[in-house]
Amino acid sequence: MNKAWLHERSREELITIVMQLTNEIYTKITSKMTGVPDQLKHLDFVPVKIQSVSHFTRLPKNAETALVEDTKRVILVIPDSHKQPIGIEIIRSVVLGRGPESENVDLDLTDYDAGPLGVSRRHAILQILAGQLYIVDSGSTNGTYINGRKLGHGEPNIIENDDIVSLGGFHIKVIIVRE
Repeated sequence: MNKAWLHERSREELITIVMQLTNEIYTKITSKMTGVPDQLKHLDFVPVKIQSVSHFTRLPKNAETALVEDTKRVILVIPDSHKQPIGIEIIRSVVLGRGPESENVDLDLTDYDAGPLGVSRRHAILQILAGQLYIVDSGSTNGTYINGRKLGHGEPNIIENDDIVSLGGFHIKVIIVRE
């Protein structure tokens, strides 16, 4: 747009253009705020109070002491699950997947029926960078998603509180504990 183009337009036309742009911006902002596509909204996540999680497992288990900004406590809630939410204290990074620690997996999701839902052995990595929680897809077969948006392999993506992370068809609601 330049000044000549603007001067050629009537006041009503400019108001219409501004209103259209405002609506487009509003739609983009609100879709990011709600974040979760309709197909994920049907998932039944049991409400969790942070105080109800009594134990946070430090992962990885062999990690040395880390700076405060390199650690974060999170609660992972599995929908429609009768199992307790998973409380973990992430030290730098944690590998999510299926299989024992001997296969370089820090959080084994096998007990949550993750295999049939498409979770790879080394599916994704949760990591803390500058106090922020990120997830990185580890080249999984069935992909990693945040609120229904597919992530690229090896690309760190920020996870916000109450985001739904999907490892293939296995969904997890992430609650970040603010300390």
